[in-house]
Amino acid sequence: MKTLSYFFALFIGILPLSAIAQKYPIQIFEEKEEHKVTLKASNTLEQTIRLTLDLTSEGLGIEKNKTFTQEISAKETVTLIVLEPQPNKKWSYKYSSSYQILPDPSQSPAVNTGGNPLVLPDHKGIIVYTKKGCGRCDFTAAQLEKNKIAFQDKPIENETYLQEMHQYLFASGFPGGRFSTPAIIVDGTIYYSIDDLPGFVANLIETAKKE
Repeated sequence: MKTLSYFFALFIGILPLSAIAQKYPIQIFEEKEEHKVTLKASNTLEQTIRLTLDLTSEGLGIEKNKTFTQEISAKETVTLIVLEPQPNKKWSYKYSSSYQILPDPSQSPAVNTGGNPLVLPDHKGIIVYTKKGCGRCDFTAAQLEKNKIAFQDKPIENETYLQEMHQYLFASGFPGGRFSTPAIIVDGTIYYSIDDLPGFVANLIETAKKE
């Protein structure tokens, strides 16, 4: 009797995200038939991504540890691999995935990664896009709270906040790829990959207290 065991891996966005019971921008799903399992990936973003899938398997006639890399266009669904169990053998598999948003060749690179104006009608105040396990994010939130500075904390484990952050980043001229969190919006201007974060936060607190 054939036995199938499989594990669902957490998906990783631009940066590693914690597992939550929500729909992620990059979805990996399985289509099962009697003698095979097809792994597919769906890109729900508006940008092309490069997906990396690390697959560990047994009894499937492929290498035990195998890595696949594939570019997936915006809103596209592709087949990653078809798994076909070997007859009369116990088989199993597990996988993990990560992705990187690729730059749009038609867009000019961002002029200033330190902050670009956005079109945020009637927006006034501070938004901090944070992620679980990010020490820089924890530091920023703790300092703002300690100094009683009002701000919105939007954890990007939440899909709505993650896509919102992506939207604002690309609206500001972000060319794609990786960046350091937190991403911070101050009165309609977004800041990311902030080198001197303590200095930035100190200046932000000082300015906010004067208002």
